[in-house]
Amino acid sequence: MSVQQQVGWRNERMGIIGNAGWSGGVIVAASSMPALAMMIAQRWARVGVFVLLFLAVAAAVLVHIKERPLWRWLQQSILMLAGRVAGVSRFEAKATGEAVSAEEAEQFDLPGVLQALQLHDGPPMPSGNMRRPVLLQHKGAKTWAMVASLQHQGVSMSDSNAIQRFSAALGQMVQGVVKSQSGMVRVSLYVRSAPADGAERAAWVAEHTTTASVPESLAESIDELERRVLAHSVISDYYVVATFAEDKLARPAKAAGGGLAGRAAAMYRALRSLEASLGDAGCHDIRWLSVHELAAAVRTGFNPGAAMGIAVAKARNSRGDTWHDGVSPVAAGPARAPAPSVRSYAHDSYVTASYSLVLPEISTQVGKLLRLVRPNQSGERRALALHFEPYDTKKGQTVIERDTSKAQIGKEIKRQRGFRISPFAEKKVAAAREQELRLVDGHNLVRVAGAVAVTVSADQEIETATTLLESSARASGYDVMRLELAQDVGFVAAVLPVGLGMPKRGE
Repeated sequence: MSVQQQVGWRNERMGIIGNAGWSGGVIVAASSMPALAMMIAQRWARVGVFVLLFLAVAAAVLVHIKERPLWRWLQQSILMLAGRVAGVSRFEAKATGEAVSAEEAEQFDLPGVLQALQLHDGPPMPSGNMRRPVLLQHKGAKTWAMVASLQHQGVSMSDSNAIQRFSAALGQMVQGVVKSQSGMVRVSLYVRSAPADGAERAAWVAEHTTTASVPESLAESIDELERRVLAHSVISDYYVVATFAEDKLARPAKAAGGGLAGRAAAMYRALRSLEASLGDAGCHDIRWLSVHELAAAVRTGFNPGAAMGIAVAKARNSRGDTWHDGVSPVAAGPARAPAPSVRSYAHDSYVTASYSLVLPEISTQVGKLLRLVRPNQSGERRALALHFEPYDTKKGQTVIERDTSKAQIGKEIKRQRGFRISPFAEKKVAAAREQELRLVDGHNLVRVAGAVAVTVSADQEIETATTLLESSARASGYDVMRLELAQDVGFVAAVLPVGLGMPKRGE
C-alpha cells in the first residue's frame, strides 16, 4: 500500500550568513570598520582592541545555539533576570484582588504577550444561525483573528487514498489563503489531548439510562467495561485560527463599509473557502467561537481541570437545564502565575514544558504526529499547534530565486577553487531547485512553524513528562527543541488557540 510522503521543506535561511540575515550582516560589517580604520592609520595598539570587539560582535550575531543567535540568548537572559528582580514577570488576575467592572469583565486579563489581545463581538454570521463570533484583535502585531472549534476522526485508521485526499485538502487550504485576496495571512491548527475524565460520558449515560431492572451481574460487567474503556480513552479538542493582517484587510474592509462591521464582513467572506477546504480534509461541526466560548477554550488551556465542569454544564443544558457553560473573558486566565522559569511555565496548579517542532530532514508521512499528541500517563495533557503562513506568489518567487542563486554560486565557487563539494551542498542546491520547479507548477511557498507542549499537575514530575514527550517525538521521526528562556511564549504558541506563534520573517 502506498503512503503519501511529505517532502519539500527546509530551513528558512541557508548557511551561517543566511541565519544572520541582512541586518546581522550589516552589523558584523560595521563592527569591522574601526579595526580597519586603525590599521590604515597604523595605530597598532588599538587594532588588537577593535579586532577583539569585532570577533565578539561576529560571534554574538553569527553563532547560533539551538536555532537562536548568541546575542538573543544574552538578551533573553538579561530580560528574564530583570523581570524577576523587578517583579513584573509575575502575574495575578485582577478578579482575585478587586472588583471588576462590566466592561472589564468582557476583556481578557492574561499574562505576558497575551496582554495585547482585545476582544470584539462580531456582527451575526448569515450562515451561522445569526451567531455573533468573536473578532480577536492583536494591537501589537496589527492582526485580527477568528477562532473555530471542529471535529475530526484523525487519519490513523485511514487508507492511503483518504490520506492523500487529506494532504491535498490542506494544500488547497493554504493555497486558498494566497488567492483569496481577503487579507488572510496565516492559518493555525491546534490539537489538545488528555485522558478522558468521564464527565461527558457520565452525563450521556445518566440521560440515556432506563429505569428497567438489570441483573446485578450484568450491571457489574457493564460498569467494569466502562472503567476499562475510560482508562484507555483520550479526549481531544481541535481548533483552527484564521489570522488577518490589518494592512491587507483595510481595502476589502473599506469596500464593505469600513469600521468593525466592514472588517467582519471581509473576514466572513474569506472563511467560506477555508470551511470548504477543512470539509474536504474530513473536518466537520466547524463552529466559529463567541467571546465566551473562546474564553472557555483559553481557560481550559491554562487549567485542564476546568474542562470537566464546562462539559457537565453543556451536557445538562442539552437536557433542557439552564446551567452556565461559558466563561467570562476576565476569568479566562490563571489566577496567579509566577515568573516563568528557564525550562517550564507554571500556571495555577499546573506546569507546562514547551518545545518547538523541528521538521525532519528525511521525508515523513501524514499522521506521524499522532504519537506527539497521545498522552502517555494519567493526568498528562499534550498540545500541538501548526502555523502555516504562505508567501504571496511574487514574494515566493523572489525568495526561491535568491536562495537558488546563493546555493548555485556557492557550489560554483567551490568547484572553481578546487574544493570538494560535499553532499550537503549538493542537497541544498537540489532542494532549492526542486522548490523553484514547484513554484513554476503553480504551488506556493509556505512558512511552517510547529510547537508542542506537555502539561501536568504541579504535584507531578514535569521532567518525567518531558522525557516521554521527547521519546514520542523520536518514535515519530521528528525532533523537538525545548524553548529555554521562552516557556511562557511557547505555551501560548502550542496551547492557546489565539493565532500567536509564528516568528517574524527575517528577510
